[in-house]
Amino acid sequence: MAESEKASFFYAFVGLLFTVGLLFTLYYGKQAFYVERAEVNTRQYEYHFALVSEEADNSYWRLFERSARAKAEEKGVYLEAVGPKQSDTGEALRAIDRMIATGVDGIVMQGFPGAAAVDIVNKAVERGIPVITVHSDMPESNCSAYLGADNYEAGFRAGEELVQETEGPIFVGLVTGNLKSSDQYLRLEGFEDAIEYSERIQIVAVKEANHTESGATQITYALLRQDPEVNALISTSALNGTGVMQGVNESVVSERPYILAFDYREREAAFSTGELNSLILHNPEEIGARAVELMLEWQNGSSAKVLPVSSPILRSEDQGGGGR
Repeated sequence: MAESEKASFFYAFVGLLFTVGLLFTLYYGKQAFYVERAEVNTRQYEYHFALVSEEADNSYWRLFERSARAKAEEKGVYLEAVGPKQSDTGEALRAIDRMIATGVDGIVMQGFPGAAAVDIVNKAVERGIPVITVHSDMPESNCSAYLGADNYEAGFRAGEELVQETEGPIFVGLVTGNLKSSDQYLRLEGFEDAIEYSERIQIVAVKEANHTESGATQITYALLRQDPEVNALISTSALNGTGVMQGVNESVVSERPYILAFDYREREAAFSTGELNSLILHNPEEIGARAVELMLEWQNGSSAKVLPVSSPILRSEDQGGGGR
């Protein structure tokens, strides 16, 4: 066989193999595509809700989302969780804008400060999309409803708790998330009002940890080094409590300060070790499920504007801890 004939045979054989392989790829690709579509369409959802947080990748919002998703599945609702993994208000607002463009039936979102957040909420409502804020209210916006604690009252109760549970001169270091957030400045305002007439209690520092555990750890450690007189620490963010306790553990202090945290049930273990004295409890799982139920009520004509969430106080002595 001539060399040219051998070459032609070789190329024809390779071409045949390529064609057969391509046909198999197309066939099985088509089968996989239709299987995927069939799986997606096995259930029809009556409503499509969006869940938006400023920072999805933290334990508080994971608990919130898990509960909301379970309730949505139970009620036949498609719940789409969107937002940045790390704290980024701008990206969260852009995610809400995308959900508005998609035409979702409702938006459950963390309340954000600032004119841009108000504008995006108003835009959704103007287009007929109910918006329910959780954790932080946005009363200056046209949001449909707020589901969460009365943050001023919670802060006031924290101040009363400090007055009741301590003796002698108390110098307070207050670690907050971000004072631009309404929940944080309202808690601080309530706390300040509660201790206003107590001559023995004084706030010596207010520090922002930007709702991060690591930030709260660093701030607490630095605060105790700079102000060794601090003998009480108040954490007003559910994401800062562990960081405050860790910062105390890393510090060299003659006496462990009294610690009160706004936090959630996973932190109760800190009572048994004496790391935490009082806890103003928030339950993200309860709020997540109720948010979906409330949004469904809005779809059916509800006009409820504020739905309070309880925030009981737990104490170390009640939980088997040592107390102060």
